[in-house]
Amino acid sequence: AYRRQPDRRPVELDDGTVYVRAAGLDADEAADVVRAFTPEGGRPEPLRVARLAARAADERFVGGDGSDGDDAGD
Repeated sequence: AYRRQPDRRPVELDDGTVYVRAAGLDADEAADVVRAFTPEGGRPEPLRVARLAARAADERFVGGDGSDGDDAGD
């Protein structure tokens, strides 16, 4: 399945390059979408938010903050 994915293509942003696989739209449209969702910081906003959510979940449920993730007794 991985090998059947489209090739990654570089998309130049103001402060760097990201690599994109376009599925369901052409490479130019994909580049436009990435640029539209990358206001600053070199990371597209949906990926930035997903990373924040994953870190919060890790801290909350895996105990990255020292807790056991159980609210019982709080």
